[in-house]
Amino acid sequence: MTTNPSEDFDDQKSVGAGDAPPSYDTTPLSESSSATLQSSFFSLLFVARQKCTAVLSRIRDIVLTPDFNPSSAASIINVCAADLTTQEFSKLLQTPNIEDHTALYWAIVNNHDHASFTHLKLANIDGCPPDEIEVHEVKMGNSHQFVVSFRIRKFQRRLRITHKLNYEFVADGRIWFLRFDMYTVEWKWRVLYGISSPSLPACTKASFKIEGKPGRKPLKLSPGDNFPETIVPQEPGYLEKYSGVAGEPTIYMWWPLGDWVMYE
Repeated sequence: MTTNPSEDFDDQKSVGAGDAPPSYDTTPLSESSSATLQSSFFSLLFVARQKCTAVLSRIRDIVLTPDFNPSSAASIINVCAADLTTQEFSKLLQTPNIEDHTALYWAIVNNHDHASFTHLKLANIDGCPPDEIEVHEVKMGNSHQFVVSFRIRKFQRRLRITHKLNYEFVADGRIWFLRFDMYTVEWKWRVLYGISSPSLPACTKASFKIEGKPGRKPLKLSPGDNFPETIVPQEPGYLEKYSGVAGEPTIYMWWPLGDWVMYE
C-alpha cells in the first residue's frame, strides 16, 4: 500500500494553535489562592503558639504558687500534656522560659514537691504507667532526713533486658537519682545514687533496704561512719567547679549487689 506523506497527518490541520492547552509551567496561581494558603499557614502557626502560651501560663501558676494543691496540679498537668504533642510538651518543660529557669527547676525550688515533679516529668511522655515512688521528709533540728520508697514493676525482667533502670525524685530541695546497672569493670550488678543538675551539692549518708518476694530475706546496704565525699551534679569540669567542698567531690555513691537481684 502506498501513502502520501504529505497527507498522512498535518499538525496544523489537526490542532489549531489556539486550541493547545496552556503549559503548567506558565499557569499562574491566582492571587486569591496564594493568599488563602498563606492565611491558613499563619492561622495554624498562630493557634500552635497560642496553645504553647496557654500551657506555659498554667505551668507557671503551678510551679510559682506556694503550697499549690498537688491533686489539682496533677489534673492540670495532664490537661496541658494532652493539648500539645509529646515533643512540644517535653521541649516546653526543658526550656528555661520561666524567669530564665525551667519549670522543673521552679517546682523543686518553690515547692519541694515530688508529686508535681513526677507529673511534670512523666505526663504523657510514654505510654507505660510509671513505677511508684513515695518521698517522706523528716526535719530534726539542722538534720534533713528523708525516706524514699520505690515499688518497681517487673524489676528482674526489665533489668535483664535493658541492663539499666533510672529513677529521679525530689527531696531536701534537690533532684536525686537512683540507678540500677551493670558495673562493666567487674561485670557485677550495682545500685548507685547521686544528684541531678541544677541541684546543690550534699554530704549524704544513705542506707538501702531492697526487698524481693514475701519470705525472702531483704538485702541491706549501709554506709560507713564518715563523710569522705560530697556528691555534686555531673557537669563539665565538676572537679574544678566544686573543688572547695568538704572531702572529695563525686558524682555518685554506689554499692555492689552481686547476683542477689537476679535470683528469686
